[in-house]
Amino acid sequence: MLRQLSRSRFTPSAWAREWVSITELNKARIPRDFVSEREMTIDPVALTAAYHAAINALDFEMVDGFFAANVVYHSDGIGSLYGRASVMSSFKSYFERFADQTATDEKIEQMDPRAARAIWTLTATDTSTGEPIQRRGEEIVTFDEAGTIIKVYVVDY
Repeated sequence: MLRQLSRSRFTPSAWAREWVSITELNKARIPRDFVSEREMTIDPVALTAAYHAAINALDFEMVDGFFAANVVYHSDGIGSLYGRASVMSSFKSYFERFADQTATDEKIEQMDPRAARAIWTLTATDTSTGEPIQRRGEEIVTFDEAGTIIKVYVVDY
């Protein structure tokens, strides 16, 4: 069974052709189109876009698959989180509170062979207050040689 992110704006793009099955994802940890097995090179821009598409789709199983077990995630809003379980727990709590979040990447650019920088905007409603929020910021996502996320740094503008 192949999975595609149906709510993703990225699916029609050339780089988001096909997702690995959940079984393959658990082995490979990432979509196969973004890593060249021959050269073991990665495309950090495509991987970051796919990671964001999984977040927008609220596909926590897919999001989990992007993170290395020892991932470090830092955001000014929450501080530093260490490890996949901690990051995923924080994501799930966040999306319980902001379940209607819609995020858009204004730009994703490669910073080096294993890192990309995304500038994004988002809107959501805080379910605890009913108040709408808007945020804009940037995120630097760093990958290991296999294309798994090892570090995320988020800054709101």
